[in-house]
Amino acid sequence: MRAHVRRGRAERSQVRNLSTPLNSKTSIIIWYTSNMFSIFKQSSWLFMAQAASRIISFFYMIFLANTLQVENFGLYVVALSYFSILSVISEFGINQYFIREVAVNSKRLSTLLASVITLRLIITAAVFILFATAVTILDPSNLRTSIILIAALATLPQGIAVTLDSIFVALRKLPLSALGLLLLSIFTSLVGFSLVYLSFGLIGATIALLFGQILYVLILVLIFLKLKITIKFLVSLMVLREIMGGALPYGLLGILGI
Repeated sequence: MRAHVRRGRAERSQVRNLSTPLNSKTSIIIWYTSNMFSIFKQSSWLFMAQAASRIISFFYMIFLANTLQVENFGLYVVALSYFSILSVISEFGINQYFIREVAVNSKRLSTLLASVITLRLIITAAVFILFATAVTILDPSNLRTSIILIAALATLPQGIAVTLDSIFVALRKLPLSALGLLLLSIFTSLVGFSLVYLSFGLIGATIALLFGQILYVLILVLIFLKLKITIKFLVSLMVLREIMGGALPYGLLGILGI
């Protein structure tokens, strides 16, 4: 009788030992599936926003090409190209570093945000001043210089906006990032269409680029305030050095286009 009881206990122990790996594997599969579904769901919002933004931009560019004519539209494209180049240079990998740190430890958001925004503004302002000086000296055309500088000035609000957007990416709130991106495209197109329609022409289209970035910042600030995240508005020299050191590899890769 005792041998029979011991044999029964041994069999139940073997069953438990065999079922444990299966339960562990099942838990891993469930966790992986749920995370993949969450990533796909959030990424789909961003994908749809990017697709909608490109469609809006496509028709907006057709409108500008037909309205501004060849020469002025060419100047607008040149100004837009300078805006894109200066955005990459002034960003210098700071946002990638910021996203990585906050994604790993969300508590770092409160200590890094003020320093990241300050550093972005300092670098962007320095790049803008150097660029504006060079363009003013080297370009004899006052109209072309004005258009290029207005577009370059848009990198200042854009730096703040992209930093705030990085928070949503790091916290895996991609629908908020998608909303901001879509509204940026809509507002820029509406302001540009209105100013060009009111006969402001090339200047109006370029100012729309600047206004669009300013509105983008305001929208993201409102969204960020609704998250009710506590922020320490302190800028530390030690934190600035940490950010520059961590962002340097990303910045070099970004400039090289890798």
